[in-house]
Amino acid sequence: MLQFAQTGEKIKATASKLEKVTGLADYLRTLDPASLQLAATYFTGRPFGLKDPRTLNLGWRALVQAVEQVSGRSAEEMRVIHSHQPDLGGWAEEALHDRTHPQPITLVEIDSALERIRLTETASARIEQLGDLLARLEPVEAGYLVRILSGEVRIGLQSGLVEEAIAAAFGGAPTDVRRAHMLTGDLGETAVLAAQGKLDRAAAELGRPVRYMLASPVSGPEEALERMGGGPLWAEEKYDGVRCQFHRTGSEVLLFSRDLRETTLAFPEVAEAGRRLEHQVILDGEILGHRAGKVLRFFELQRRLGRKVVSAAMRKQVPVV
Repeated sequence: MLQFAQTGEKIKATASKLEKVTGLADYLRTLDPASLQLAATYFTGRPFGLKDPRTLNLGWRALVQAVEQVSGRSAEEMRVIHSHQPDLGGWAEEALHDRTHPQPITLVEIDSALERIRLTETASARIEQLGDLLARLEPVEAGYLVRILSGEVRIGLQSGLVEEAIAAAFGGAPTDVRRAHMLTGDLGETAVLAAQGKLDRAAAELGRPVRYMLASPVSGPEEALERMGGGPLWAEEKYDGVRCQFHRTGSEVLLFSRDLRETTLAFPEVAEAGRRLEHQVILDGEILGHRAGKVLRFFELQRRLGRKVVSAAMRKQVPVV
């Protein structure tokens, strides 16, 4: 974990894209497969891969409480630190300076500790366990762990640069890494495939979300034609809904949101219709509020979003397709 944090500090200290990619590539090259998978995931600001269904149930307040407990500092001291450390990770690092009892710890051990926290039932016990973990870390390590758990690494390292670093580390073409990442939907898994020289084995799988191809703006029709190779193009209306990926495998239907989270329960009528299909398929499309042959306003569709239980009344008020 210390090497991970030190690499993050070097990347944060340079504005050069090339130096960021080179520094990360040098680090990734030193890792075993399990650590490589975790490091690639952690650098995107996530404790678990995009397709990993696990959640920690550790909100911002829980992170703050764990840091406060380990630091033992007064509320006034913590406010002073926050006044010049608006970044939560930087705040945690400074607050824990000279307050921890560091022990060497690997990325795999960090992952195991997070899994134990995830399985802990009460919020207070999760905070206590997180505090115990932070107390074992160097302050700079603790700062990066807090950044990962808060989803805010903030070192100028976007997903595309991690892809480039993976290509540079293991001799693959950036286009091959991007394609593998699109198909696997998991940057950690993609990194391991690259290290093993198996990027060509990346494939879409039923039941595992594929990364979405997203739109990008152009200045006008001419640029669109040029970007797409100049040939005849088809254009379609932009529907005012939410992006959805549909997987029909065996007797099961799974729906995934734009961030690759499963969202099947939010749209039961789509899943029910999908089970009537007689073939296996992956569809990428848009969920729309739809009644009497007309698309409903997005404002109405919003009432359906984020629900795990959709009542019959809600299905009738805001039906979807």
